[in-house]
Formats: sequence, C-alpha cells, structure tokens
Amino acid sequence: MALPEILDHLGVELLPLNLVSRTPGIVCLGELKQLPESLRDVPVVLGAYVWHAQPGWAPIDRLELERWLVDAPSGCHWLISERKLVEMRAPPRREDIALILWGPKRISQWLGTAVLTGELEVDMSPLTSETMVNVAERAEVAEPPSAGIAIRPRIQLSNWFIEKGFEPLATQPLLLAARLWTIEGDLVGPEDARERNSWTLLEDPFSGTIERSVELDELEHIPNLERLLSDNWLDDSSLSAALPELCEERRSWEVRQQGDEGSVLGNLLHWWRLELDSAVFTPREAFLPAWKVNVPDRGWIIVHGLTGRMLTSPR
Repeated sequence: MALPEILDHLGVELLPLNLVSRTPGIVCLGELKQLPESLRDVPVVLGAYVWHAQPGWAPIDRLELERWLVDAPSGCHWLISERKLVEMRAPPRREDIALILWGPKRISQWLGTAVLTGELEVDMSPLTSETMVNVAERAEVAEPPSAGIAIRPRIQLSNWFIEKGFEPLATQPLLLAARLWTIEGDLVGPEDARERNSWTLLEDPFSGTIERSVELDELEHIPNLERLLSDNWLDDSSLSAALPELCEERRSWEVRQQGDEGSVLGNLLHWWRLELDSAVFTPREAFLPAWKVNVPDRGWIIVHGLTGRMLTSPR
C-alpha cells in the first residue's frame, strides 16, 4: 500500500494538482480538501499542499529542502518523507510558506496509532508488499552491519536534467552492483628492494572500468532499494592484467657509483612492480547510486550516479 492509497484509506481527500518539483524524488500528491475527524491532530489546514518524498538511497538534507522551496508555491505545505531527515536546528524557511515536515519516525507514530484504532488494516501474512509501515519500522530499527558499502552520488540529478535539456522527469532510485577489491602484495624495486602495500580498487561492470577508489563518499548504510546486477565481471586473468597499470609505479632510487674522480651519487627512476604470484585479492560488495528516468519517446533509461552516463539496458 503506497502513501496515496493509505491517505485515501484513512479518509484524506486530495485534489490532484499539476505541480512539478525540480527536486527528484519529491512529488506533489495534491491539495488537501478533507480530513476525517479521527485525523484532526494532523497539524495542517484545508487547502494545504501535500508532498511525498519517496524512498531513496540518500537522506533529505538542508540543501535539498532549500532547492525544493525555491519552486514551491506560497501557502501551507505538508511534506511527508519516507527518507531519513538529516538533523537540523531549524529547517529552511520562506516567509510566504508554512512547512510541516514529517520524517519516518513521525510517520511510524501516526500510522501505528491508525493501526491500533482499527482505521488502518495491515496484512500480517509473510508475503506482504512494501508499505509505508514497513518503511517507517525499517527506519526505526538498526540494521546489522553489512559486509558491503553503498556510495553517495557525485552528480546532482536536477543539474543533469538541465545539462541534457530535459524538464523534470519521473525517476526511481536504484543501486548498481559493483565490487570493491582490496589488493595486498609486495612492490619489488631495484636490487630486489621490497615494500608491502595495499590498494583499493572499484570494479564497475556497468561502465566497464576498474580504477583506484579515490574519494568515495560512503553512505551510513545500504538503502533498501531495487538492485541491478550485471554479468560483466572481470575474470581472474583480466583482473591480473589490469593491476600493473593501477598498482605499479616509478620511483626515484638513489644510486652511488664509483668513478675515476671518486664516488658519484645520483637518482634514477626505477619501476616498482607488483609481485602477482604472492598478491592477495579480496572482493567486497559495493553498490553504486543510479536512477531510472522515464524519458519521453525513449522510455526508461538508467542514469549512473557517479558518471552521469546513460545506460539503456543492463550490461
């Protein structure tokens, strides 16, 4: 049961509006026309705009709220967020806007009361579909540590729309399965000099790349989103072939030679090469950010959250 269905089930009447948010993942459900007596504790007035921040892989922060406020019309707004809210001393404000902001905790309390009073029935069978109650409970319960990580996007989807000449479009967040490799081994230099080292590499099968994982901004947890898998993983031989370029390096090496005029000291560049036979490869699950975007005349495409690249189908 999605949020619009829950509101309808509780007797909340909304007048659909043609309002488009330029902040991806936040949609206007309509104008509040009627509240049942049982929901008079909801702190909004008739005529308020009701918004829904859909599930996503990143919490809502101050910057995202400020971006949303830029295009919001004057009046009272009730924003119901299924995504975690970043702690703020005070949410951003506009003088002509009254904002009531509900996060997962407040939703959980509200829906829990509705369930206890019998206004909202919840199917407790094992095959229940994802509901707002599930989302709220998941936000309240700490998840056990995961062996994998999820990475925050490097691109802003709203800016991507502008660059591509698109109006705001329907989107759905998802995760792309990747691998984070830890490589441990010896670099062997001149005169059999050795240095133990380790490298972290990100294998992205959707971009067909493996590279050093620099400046990866990890999320606190892996969001419960649709996950897209790939069969385009590197095999052992391909991984080994990629390592020299990624791990090996040229370094200055001090050389002392004896000449006719005595000892001569100099520096030469030497390759330090990875000893593959003794190297240890450890893979770790990683998830990259992405969105499904419904493009007119093209249908659904996938926008890579790190590169902005458009993927028409899984690789």
